[in-house]
Amino acid sequence: ERGYAAQAKVEEIRTEQVQINADMQTHMALLQHDTESAKGASLWVINSRAMVRPAITYGMFLLLVFVDVFGFLYAYHREVPFDQALNLLWDDDSQQIFASIIAFYFGGQAFKK
Repeated sequence: ERGYAAQAKVEEIRTEQVQINADMQTHMALLQHDTESAKGASLWVINSRAMVRPAITYGMFLLLVFVDVFGFLYAYHREVPFDQALNLLWDDDSQQIFASIIAFYFGGQAFKK
């Protein structure tokens, strides 16, 4: 019985290793494609392509900060208790959006549970 459990664990590790290798090869192929598609392009086009991800990330981050700051100001002027305002402005959905923005900028890959 222990032998079967150990064998199953070994197979699980091998499967994970194959998946990691496949993900790495896909990532390398995407990087190679980006490099090849930029050959012969003007510097302006290359710089514009490089700014897409940072521009989207910074824009979304600034929008999130804008909404939260003015949400707090609105709550302050309406005399909403701080803990209530915090729970409304920084809820689970906001945290997931923020985490997705960070993952988009730094990884560009979907979250894995």
